[in-house]
Amino acid sequence: MIPLLYTMLVWIPRGRFACAVYRRLFFLFARKEVRQLYINIERIWGLPPHSSFAKSFAAQVIDNQIGVLLDAVHPLSDFDMEGFEELQQNVNEVTSERGQLCLAAHLGSWEFSGACTARVSPHGFHALGKPVRWLTPWIEYGRQQLSMATLWTHQQAERKMLQVLKEGNFLGLVMDQKPKGRKGPLVQFFGIPTEFVAGPATLAIRSKIGAVATFCLRIAPGRYRIVSRVMTRPGHGEADVQALTQRFASEIETWIRHYPEQWTWNYKRWK
Repeated sequence: MIPLLYTMLVWIPRGRFACAVYRRLFFLFARKEVRQLYINIERIWGLPPHSSFAKSFAAQVIDNQIGVLLDAVHPLSDFDMEGFEELQQNVNEVTSERGQLCLAAHLGSWEFSGACTARVSPHGFHALGKPVRWLTPWIEYGRQQLSMATLWTHQQAERKMLQVLKEGNFLGLVMDQKPKGRKGPLVQFFGIPTEFVAGPATLAIRSKIGAVATFCLRIAPGRYRIVSRVMTRPGHGEADVQALTQRFASEIETWIRHYPEQWTWNYKRWK
């Protein structure tokens, strides 16, 4: 049933008028998310919720989320993708028999970030995912269509992540959400002391593996730009989880500042 329904999603209208309708519905029915969106915009950029700048920016954020969501059910071949050559070079630099990490964030299309990395990798690609009730099977099926396998956080994830790396595969981690119980390295993120997940830095240090940060940014309807940077190389000498997590967080912040409307702002990241 899911494959059939998933295929039907390809035909959902994606034009400018349709997007405006979806945005209007979102603002009408997702009141909690909209409220959090304005809280985050004011906290980071100092834009009061009632200001025209905040309202315009909020509309851009939701338009981008809608566009990315509708694009995600299509194959990569349906889009003009820039940046594959640089991504290929960076993937080659971090690839080793010990495995490697792909670090992403809820910026642009995080699903395409993994899919693009999987496309240029000589090994398999496994993405860590957090179950989302009835959406879980849809996410898993969609990732399969993008050549990614999924490891779920509630299914002995730590053991399976180590196994994935041991087999020389890529492990994809979206690392900008708050850690469980808000327990993790405290880093500076937009000038705010913020808890980040320790897993990516811990894995990189423990296994001395390479890591590449990859973000797939939506620059126009039907067009994406892949930006990537090597964060650690195989056999590196990093030993400080705090310092390495700060480096990862700073890289994410850099690209959010370049493309602020493409970050998922309607999320309670801070207390």
